[in-house]
Amino acid sequence: MGIKKSVFLSNGTEQWIADTTIKNEKNPLWSESTNVTFAQFKWLLKNSLPELDNGDWNIIINTYKGCYMPGHVLPARIASDIMIFFGAVDVNTLSDDCRDIVIKLNTMSQAEQLAILYVVQIYWANKWTEDFNETLRFIKLIF
Repeated sequence: MGIKKSVFLSNGTEQWIADTTIKNEKNPLWSESTNVTFAQFKWLLKNSLPELDNGDWNIIINTYKGCYMPGHVLPARIASDIMIFFGAVDVNTLSDDCRDIVIKLNTMSQAEQLAILYVVQIYWANKWTEDFNETLRFIKLIF
């Protein structure tokens, strides 16, 4: 059993919980709903994370270097963020490796891009500096 926490829920979150859970004595099941929603969200992230090579991850991680992003602005536009980071207005002015990942990202769903952004968030929130293969393996375990 977890430790009881005190959290503030936005009106939208409260309404989501109220609309999606069975009421218990006229009240939603707050903890159950919150925990189930997080479990489902983690499942979605884990199953949406695309396979990228270390070069791709290096470009993405460095595009958001040092950024802690607790509230991702959606829709995700990672390809545009990379182009802005490198000061490019045309994909053809990027190096081959950057151009390839930008083109690849442009075909990815929002779920895939959100999963990528959460890897970036976990990476920078923990300030890992060790081998990225090992770090990515650990991050995937969190999902």
